[in-house]
Amino acid sequence: MDSPENSIFALAAQYCAEHRPFVLLTVVGVEGSTPAKPGSAMIVTTDGQCKGTIGGGQTEHQAIQKALAILGGEGASVKEKFELKDPGGLACGGSMEIFFDAHLFSRQVLVFGAGHVAEALCPILQGCGFSIAVYDERPERLALPAFRGARRVEGPFGAVSGEAGFSPETHVLVMTPDHSHDYEVVRQALEMPFKSLGLMASVNKRKGFLKRLLENGADQEKAGRINSPAGLNIGAVTPNEIAVSIAAQLIRFEADPEKLAKWPKSSLTE
Repeated sequence: MDSPENSIFALAAQYCAEHRPFVLLTVVGVEGSTPAKPGSAMIVTTDGQCKGTIGGGQTEHQAIQKALAILGGEGASVKEKFELKDPGGLACGGSMEIFFDAHLFSRQVLVFGAGHVAEALCPILQGCGFSIAVYDERPERLALPAFRGARRVEGPFGAVSGEAGFSPETHVLVMTPDHSHDYEVVRQALEMPFKSLGLMASVNKRKGFLKRLLENGADQEKAGRINSPAGLNIGAVTPNEIAVSIAAQLIRFEADPEKLAKWPKSSLTE
């Protein structure tokens, strides 16, 4: 029978294959009395899901917070020593060294909506070295040949954060079949880390979204990062042309991120 540690490392391999961001926490050294032995491991993902354990208690809680900070862009792989304390703050004579192995992945794209533009877009992005995850409620759309090389997640657009794998290196594209779904995905995405957030929409739809988001408490600075209409302005009309414009924009994002600050932002006042 596989040990719990082997199961965790197998899950880590699966997440790597899916290009899903996570931190693998492994106990690499102990001194004195500790609740975990060397080799104990757990995984923390960007949405706070935890698999496995490194002993529980306050030390594990602190380690999880450290992992979430790494996933949020505040650091990289690191080894850190934790002194174990009881609830009263008195040391109990033990300590653990934990290695935080960060797997953040770049050139990752989360596509919400498996419509005609996404169908044309995914093969282009994969051919350019991007890893893709596609989310939709329609299993018949996800089953299309264009999405075979992507990680496919079937489920309601109203609960996008649980399996998405947002990270500071992630590009998010929103192109669902319904305006209400678009709004819900964007609203949730604004609460997560991302590198860019593109919304396939008209100028008027963008204005309405921004107004509604702000009225419902969205952070003004993050809402201002919504890139809409998504894609470079090349006069695209057909789904294939729009897909080319979006792919070109993401390539530009990756090739010269310093120019992001100079690009036109979605205006919150126009």
